[in-house]
Amino acid sequence: MNSVKISLLVSHFWACFVDLVFTILVSPFALAPLYAGYPMGVLQWMEVGVAHQAIFTMASTEAMLVGIMGVYENRFLVLSHYGQWWRPIRIPFFALNYLLALVAYFPVYYLVPDQGNAKEWVLERLPCLTPEILSRPLFIVAEDVTLTLHSSGVASSTITFEAFVFFVLVTISLNQYGTQLSKKTIEMQKKFMKSVIFQLVAPIFYIGYSAKFKYYNQKLTNFSIILIASHGLVSSITMLIAQAPYRQVIIGYFWFLGRIIGIRRRETEEDQNVFQSRNV
Repeated sequence: MNSVKISLLVSHFWACFVDLVFTILVSPFALAPLYAGYPMGVLQWMEVGVAHQAIFTMASTEAMLVGIMGVYENRFLVLSHYGQWWRPIRIPFFALNYLLALVAYFPVYYLVPDQGNAKEWVLERLPCLTPEILSRPLFIVAEDVTLTLHSSGVASSTITFEAFVFFVLVTISLNQYGTQLSKKTIEMQKKFMKSVIFQLVAPIFYIGYSAKFKYYNQKLTNFSIILIASHGLVSSITMLIAQAPYRQVIIGYFWFLGRIIGIRRRETEEDQNVFQSRNV
């Protein structure tokens, strides 16, 4: 699994970074299907513009999708016979994808309306809002979500389609050239591919559905935000469950800490090998 370390690091970096954005830096309270709400994070305390925070949040989420797609691309590079042909193209390919993740939300800058009657505008469209929400400084990012929804949809669909293509190509490569690999390696590759398939489909689908069909359900919106905010944690746990080498090292570290504070257990040969390999 050495060949995938960098791609995994990039993917987990973006996943953890997005977790920080949604929980600490911006911590958005969204009012789907409107492109409105209010931030509750550190950047708001630092008086960063709400429009900037909105672009920062959405572009970070798109960059995380690029990082996830990069894991599939790495498996294609390693397992496919076309890897040598693909290698010179991959850096410009990723540069364009990260540029797409940012440029897709530039329309937000040109759609921010006057905030003088923000509460009245929101209340007119969502009359069931609670007094607690209305007491907050609501901000309208855009009155018409059509342009932003289409531009973000193109970016998300493009990156997701690329990830799907790489997934199919890797699956074909495993089936065609699997006889050249050990059974254990094939099973490990399949588990690895399954472990990164659980991503952000549900919350992104709901938010897109809500914006498209003007459906308001604050509980589902909050739950979707929580799902996105916990993606880094969930993906890390999934990786530990699916990949025995990572799991064994983490368990070994916990037992090592236990020995420091006085908890003893009989060491197995596997544990000794893990710690010896870390000390080399």
